[in-house]
Amino acid sequence: MNRFLKTALYAVAFFSVLGITLVYFTIASNTSYQKDWNSLKQENTGKTLSEFMLFGLPPAAERFLKGWVSIGTEIRQSLSFSIQGKILQGKKWQSYTGELLVTPFRGYLKRMRLPNGIAEEFLRDDRAYQQFRVFGVFPSTKANDKQILQKNFLKMLAFTTLYPTSFLLQSGIGWQNIGNGEIRYKHQKQVYQIISKESSYQIKKIGDNLTYRLDIQLVETQQGLKIPHKFSLSANGKEVEQLVVHLVE
Repeated sequence: MNRFLKTALYAVAFFSVLGITLVYFTIASNTSYQKDWNSLKQENTGKTLSEFMLFGLPPAAERFLKGWVSIGTEIRQSLSFSIQGKILQGKKWQSYTGELLVTPFRGYLKRMRLPNGIAEEFLRDDRAYQQFRVFGVFPSTKANDKQILQKNFLKMLAFTTLYPTSFLLQSGIGWQNIGNGEIRYKHQKQVYQIISKESSYQIKKIGDNLTYRLDIQLVETQQGLKIPHKFSLSANGKEVEQLVVHLVE
C-alpha cells in the first residue's frame, strides 16, 4: 500500500470517528434538554382570573394584577417563549436566538444559540446548572453549585414577573408593602424581595448582596396577556442581557 493511500485511509478513519462522536454528543445533549423541558413544563389547569380570586387582596395588589392580566384570562402554569437578544460574555456582547420556558416559582429552562456555541440555563426545584457547549457539541457545565443555584433562582423570580398573576397561586407571597411597590416571597426559610415600579422589577434575597433588575422597554399584548416584550437584565447594576420575547403557547 503506497504512502498516499495509507494517509488517505487514516484521514477517512479519523473524520469518521470524529463525525460519530459529534453526532453522539449532539443527540445526547438534545435528549437531555428535552427531558429537562418535559420535567419542567406543566399543563394548564383551565382556571381563569376572576374577581373572586382577588377577594381580600390589598387594593394596591388588585390594581397591580389587573394591570397585567384582564379578568377572564386563562391562568397558565407554564409559559414558553421564543427569544432573541444579546448577552455579555466577558467584555463582549454576543447575539443569540433561542427558547425560554418559565414555570413560575418552580423553575425555568433557557437555551441560547450563539455564534460560538449553545448556552443553557436550568432550574427546577433545587437542581440547577449553567452549561455552554462549544460549537453546540462539547459541554462545559456548572451544576448544583450553591452560587449557580442562587443566581438561577433569582433569575427565575425575574422571569416570573413576566406573568405576575402566578403570584395568586403561590403560597409564601406577602402583599403587606405592595403599596410601596414591594412584594415578599418566602421560600425554604429564605425571604426574597421583589420591588415593582412602573417599568422595572428589582429582585434580591434579603441579607444577600446579589440583586437582579429587569427593566422593561416595551410591553405588548400577546394571546390576551400583557407581556414585557422587550427588556434587559442587570446584575448588581451592570447590564448583562437584552431580550425580546414572543409567547409561543
